[in-house]
Amino acid sequence: MRVLRRKLYQPLVTDAKNSQKTQLTTLQRILNDNADTEFGRRHQFDSIKSHKDYADIVPVHEYEDLRPLIEKQEKTRAAVLTAKPFVMYNQTSGTTGRPKYIPVLQETLDSMKDSQNLFTFLQYQSCPEAYAGRILGMASPDIEDYLESGTPIGSASGHVYKSMPRLAQRKFVVPNIVFSIQDYEIKYLVICRLALAHKDITLLASPNPSTFHKLLELANDNLDALIADIATGSCRFLEEVDAKTRTTIQRRLHRNPTRAKELAAIAAKNDRISFADVWPFLKLVTTWTGGSCGISLDSLRPDLPAKIRVADLGYLSSECRGTITLDTQTNEGIPTISENFFEFAQKNEWEQGRPKFLALHELESGESYYVFVTTPAGLYRYNMNDIVTVGSVFLSTPTLQFSQKGKGITNITGEKLYESQLIDTMNAAKSHFDVDVRFYQALANEIEMKYLIYVELVSGLHINTKEFAEYVDGQFQDMNMEYQTKRLSGRLNELEVVQLKPGTSEAYKLHYLAAGQRESQFKPLILQYQKDFSFDISAYRVP
Repeated sequence: MRVLRRKLYQPLVTDAKNSQKTQLTTLQRILNDNADTEFGRRHQFDSIKSHKDYADIVPVHEYEDLRPLIEKQEKTRAAVLTAKPFVMYNQTSGTTGRPKYIPVLQETLDSMKDSQNLFTFLQYQSCPEAYAGRILGMASPDIEDYLESGTPIGSASGHVYKSMPRLAQRKFVVPNIVFSIQDYEIKYLVICRLALAHKDITLLASPNPSTFHKLLELANDNLDALIADIATGSCRFLEEVDAKTRTTIQRRLHRNPTRAKELAAIAAKNDRISFADVWPFLKLVTTWTGGSCGISLDSLRPDLPAKIRVADLGYLSSECRGTITLDTQTNEGIPTISENFFEFAQKNEWEQGRPKFLALHELESGESYYVFVTTPAGLYRYNMNDIVTVGSVFLSTPTLQFSQKGKGITNITGEKLYESQLIDTMNAAKSHFDVDVRFYQALANEIEMKYLIYVELVSGLHINTKEFAEYVDGQFQDMNMEYQTKRLSGRLNELEVVQLKPGTSEAYKLHYLAAGQRESQFKPLILQYQKDFSFDISAYRVP
């Protein structure tokens, strides 16, 4: 850890002391490196000397603006967007139905490794006991497919997993190859088998907390089989797995009758096992905590040890690693200021079409902004369509936390309902009615001029949907003046709440995975228009 402090943390401190200078240096380096590309010549990179020059000359880009240039560079191998070649692509879902291929340079992979090492160092400083035992980490495969040209396609979370320091990798209970298993359920049963064999797991890590729900569900549904396999050193779920993966997994299987007896004793005392039961030494969970992921995380907490810490994974996407979490207590993240250049637009100004673009040092604590990034890999003034909230200042650098997707806004008749308002209201409703909500989805029905909120509770619970709807409607009116005006004037009809059958959230997730989304990037868009919603949620109504 002393090496990581010297090589990575001390340079971060130096850069953070003057974020304005660091950011301008980063921008100039990216522009100078790519000045002789097709894009750089067209946009006069060699003449840009300031943020103002850059904003005046280079327009904001959506992915579809850059897609033809990315495809041209891939096809011709010419320097279209970047002077350095693309070595692979991160794949994510696109707004047009076609996947987005985000370019990755070797420099990107090197930076990802450094930032992950730094993140691990900071976690260790904040919670060293989390690294005392073994680690259960989950991700998508780093390489999932190949383009016709032979260029690999992978995932950001896969890179993060492979980039963990050797100290951490030696503690992983699941080898990277397991994430390549195609069958969704078999993959997670194998993970359950490998993980439950160890009592000394102290750290759980996954981009999305919904993954932990699935693990726990499968573990409980297959507990007898898992315990039997742990006792004998076998794994009955490998029949359909390819030979290489099977061999890698089998090397990790050992007879452990003592652990099997422990698990059997736990199962005999409880209707269902929890993470706190099987891994009593858990100290830290690392996952996304913001936006819709916070809902899933809240419903997971009863299954975790009471005093466990939760560390935000940071602002991480296929496009870039935006922040590194500084402290597991605050979960505030410092932007990757020496790697990427950041611009921001105040939330209301961007949504009203009159944005003023700000540099990082111009942000105000407590305010919310849309994010635009410039990366070494060819994304120039790229609209992330994400909203972040500014926290405290680290030296001279504002910290950021992901708040919500920019798309998490609906507007039937001028009310402008935000995902954050929905989340706050549902949190209040859970407390008011004393219910454990597993999943919810709000849909704006523009035809009937009303909102529908679908709610899945923990199995066996029920709510009075009319009372629940009246409470939610009242909360919306209290926090959103425009919503109240539209409701009182009759322009917005009465809100409806529908209770869903247990298992709806998993069916919802599988629907979108089958449509091409990757699990590590799956973030439910909990507030959207009904016309854009493809899952047949009405089929899961409680009669």
